Amino acid sequence: MYSGRQHHYLIQACFLAQQAITLIQLEYSDYAEIPSDGKRYELLEGDLQVTPATSSLHQRVSNRLQRMLEDYSQETGRGEVFNAPIDVILTNQDVVQPDLELVLNPEQVSKRGIEGVPFLLVEVLSPSTTNYDQKSKAQR
Repeated sequence: MYSGRQHHYLIQACFLAQQAITLIQLEYSDYAEIPSDGKRYELLEGDLQVTPATSSLHQRVSNRLQRMLEDYSQETGRGEVFNAPIDVILTNQDVVQPDLELVLNPEQVSKRGIEGVPFLLVEVLSPSTTNYDQKSKAQR
């Protein structure tokens, strides 16, 4: 067991380590190194965010909206529809994965994902992520 003084220093060291970790600003190159593990990662102002998998209702709504957007794209001959997971790279420290994207400029589509803000982003709100989606993510 630790003495009172050792325990105090251990707590201080843990606190300082936690502060140092939260001060690190990740960039796209760091984000791109995250192994695929089935989780949904996003980068907002360099901070890594992890969101849970979507529900079946969320998937149904997203699929219906995707069909509507694809119909629009085919009827007008404009744009291409993408669905999550695909990286939308807003800046080097802001990478999001909205549910759906409509891209009108084909030059925005790269091997990395979608570069810059597409014509339309769709985020289907879920009870567990509504606050994050409407506040943190929408500000980007």
